[in-house]
Amino acid sequence: MGWMQKLCEAYDAGIVCGQSKESVMLVPLGFVRKKVKYHVVLSQDGQFISADELMDETQFQEIPSTPQAESRTGDNGAPFPLVEQLKYLVYEDKNLIRFGRYMEQLSAWCEQSDAPVCLRAVYTYLDRHTLLADLESQPNLKLKYYKNAEKRDGLGEDTKAMVCFSVQMQDGSNDDLWLREDVRQSWGSFLSDKMPGAREFCYVEGIMLPFVENHPKVQGNAKLISAKDSEFPFQYKGRFIDDRSAASVSFDASVRAHNALAWLIARQGIQKYGMTWVVWNTNGAVIKVPLDEKNGFWGEEEDEEEDTSRPVINTFASYAKEVNSAASGYGGKLRDYNPERINCTVILGLEAATDGRMSVTYYQECPGNGYVERLENWYKDCCWWQYNRKKKIKEIGTPTPDSIAVAVMGIDAVNAAKKDKKCEKSHTKLMRKLQAKILSCIVDKRPLPLDVIRSAFYRVCNPLAFVSGKERQWSRSSWEDSLDIACAMIYCF
Repeated sequence: MGWMQKLCEAYDAGIVCGQSKESVMLVPLGFVRKKVKYHVVLSQDGQFISADELMDETQFQEIPSTPQAESRTGDNGAPFPLVEQLKYLVYEDKNLIRFGRYMEQLSAWCEQSDAPVCLRAVYTYLDRHTLLADLESQPNLKLKYYKNAEKRDGLGEDTKAMVCFSVQMQDGSNDDLWLREDVRQSWGSFLSDKMPGAREFCYVEGIMLPFVENHPKVQGNAKLISAKDSEFPFQYKGRFIDDRSAASVSFDASVRAHNALAWLIARQGIQKYGMTWVVWNTNGAVIKVPLDEKNGFWGEEEDEEEDTSRPVINTFASYAKEVNSAASGYGGKLRDYNPERINCTVILGLEAATDGRMSVTYYQECPGNGYVERLENWYKDCCWWQYNRKKKIKEIGTPTPDSIAVAVMGIDAVNAAKKDKKCEKSHTKLMRKLQAKILSCIVDKRPLPLDVIRSAFYRVCNPLAFVSGKERQWSRSSWEDSLDIACAMIYCF
């Protein structure tokens, strides 16, 4: 559970400092970020006023949630308390179970002593069963929802469209319920009262806390912590009596860890070839993954235009000196960000084996500035002369992970992997394994595998195999680039 402990630290310690400047905010406990499509405006007494479709920049909202709602997979799963899919809000025969569960939960929330009056307006309106007719009456909306299931020919996707509400209050307070502070506080107290009293030993916190069986999803329907229903007795294979015998995670730790993970992935993670990589620093600074082509060792400064004040690198010694200078500046940022916190870098690799299961395929912790030192060693060791087509000169440089893949597998295989959206082709699987090997060599301070170096060596020994374009003509530049990369790999070994 080390990765969950570090994610909880990322949530607690903040990496929350400077949140006002973040483009992606850290979601608080009891909330989840969802894409909302339709916005319904109501009066204080629950009368329909208008409805519109949200713009792209306002579609992602932080809405109240429960562990059961976040982990649902079936059509009749637990509802979200306020903002929900249209099929949960429409009163009709095929939706009676979903609609009843939603209204029951909203009614319980409205009965709370600190529940805002605006919540009752939403309940009153939905209890009239006019939402679908009101949305269809709006000329600015092109609703794709069909009452008859036989008519659903792929155009009824609005059954899963999320709907949010605003209530026009007489006191002039904020109409948007998802932005009201009293709604947020009321839901927080309601959720804490609703949590079961049964406590289990939390393997993350190390204390007795309220236990939760349903954990949030990470990407799509994929979960990191899950167990099949009791109707599948073979799931434990004779090792445990029930799922909590293997490990138990409290509600507090689960939500903090999953919210921090979603925030870190959106903020500084990368997704390539079916894998998700994220690196974070417990000190609070932004850390980039070494596999990120747009952000190399020098971070955003690498994307700048040509810097004329920067000396031309013409020897290995001068290149190593520049790498050392960049490492000192990068490491200084980590140390100076918040010296009161422990400076530890965590690298996490995730892969979804199936649509419903996600696994941790790589995990590493680097104490202190060890991560920066290992990056520095990689850039010093794995370098060679490379032709810079922008400057039209030869200079010392370190090949990127994708350029190493081109030298090892060939440009056709790499392009096929990049175009594979479902990440199912053989080239994509090979790219995934190769990228994981390169990252492991960088972070674990290990030489490149001999089979990888041999593959690049034997490819450049056959220059005529470097053909490109539709006409499949020989490319001298491709061969020379791969030759330089192969030399860098051999020099590193």
